Amino acid sequence: MMKERTKVCKKTRHIHKFSGKVFCSKCNHYLKRNCTEKHEYLVCTSNRDGYKNCENKLAMRYDVLEDIVLNAINDKIDKYYNEAILNEASNIYKVNYKYDDKIKALNKQKCELEKKLEKTKFYLKSLYEDKVSGLITSEQFKELINDYQKSDDKFREQLKAIAIEIDYYKTKETTLKNEKEMLSKYRNLKELNRIIIDEFIESIHIGAFNPSTNSRDIKIKWNLEL
Repeated sequence: MMKERTKVCKKTRHIHKFSGKVFCSKCNHYLKRNCTEKHEYLVCTSNRDGYKNCENKLAMRYDVLEDIVLNAINDKIDKYYNEAILNEASNIYKVNYKYDDKIKALNKQKCELEKKLEKTKFYLKSLYEDKVSGLITSEQFKELINDYQKSDDKFREQLKAIAIEIDYYKTKETTLKNEKEMLSKYRNLKELNRIIIDEFIESIHIGAFNPSTNSRDIKIKWNLEL
């Protein structure tokens, strides 16, 4: 997936850590990496010969961004790693939301609806036999069929809604489990690699340099819900 979304550096033939993740806050173009003898930089791709309309012209040092992102990830882990918070989240999940109980209740409703559909199917077959044997008229048969067809459609719509709700609660279960595992896996990171960045971060948006504050706005969009 990372290979499909990123480009290989022509000189090194490697994908750099932030490839496909860093964008300009001003024009939404991606930032590419440029190298000098001393440092590596990220620069907005709008600022090229013949196309210099973006006001975010000043390049950003690659190692500076790396330090900022590393600290941001560690801060996020420290904030949510605390066992009490994770256990509290787990207890909220068990006691208040009761995903397991909800899923069981929904599955019970699903079974009941499926039984009703089977009964409807059997009843329609019996109606047809009564019509063939002359016990009911064709008009009566049509009226009864229409009534039971409406019930059948209603049951099927309810089954669809239940399936969607079950998937929702299962997704919430999986999300909580994955977040706890992920936050527990990475603790006190010393350096970044492409896998860690891809796991935590969806995108990074870098603003223009502000000379008066000697800084720029950097916004990280996280993959985590926490």
